[in-house]
Amino acid sequence: SSNSNEQTKKETNQNNTPTDPPPSTNAHAEWIMRNQP
Repeated sequence: SSNSNEQTKKETNQNNTPTDPPPSTNAHAEWIMRNQP
């Protein structure tokens, strides 16, 4: 149930491509930028 809910949330996020991403996505993006060579 929880897993299915998360998947739907992710798909909606990708489809909508919100201009202001949620904190979790923002933190993940920052982590990726910091870990880039």
